[in-house]
Amino acid sequence: MTVYSGDDRKPVRPARELEILVDGEGVDSSAEVVFKGRRGVRDVAAVSVDTERFRESVERNVAALREIFERVAEPGSAFPLREVQVSFEVSAKGGFQLIGTSEVQGKGAITLVFRAPDSGTAG
Repeated sequence: MTVYSGDDRKPVRPARELEILVDGEGVDSSAEVVFKGRRGVRDVAAVSVDTERFRESVERNVAALREIFERVAEPGSAFPLREVQVSFEVSAKGGFQLIGTSEVQGKGAITLVFRAPDSGTAG
């Protein structure tokens, strides 16, 4: 997908790094910190994450989930799996981590929705 800028419609070159806002207490010394401050009562930090590392992490997680869903979904059953929603958080190092419990605050999380193809479409 190509993204274009404003009125001149020139293609925008993808950034090599993303700035991600994370919990300031969880940032270790190896992270490239762009900004540190407070948001409400929490310490936060903006860290710079390599887009290639982030892309690879997303691809690995999505590939694993697709394999699991393909095995679990039974299209011929009375109650086939039609949709799955999973939420992820991005770590200060660019890791893409599945949120495992409802106790974790998913605020700012990335939610991926996987839908089964509509079997009732005319071809």
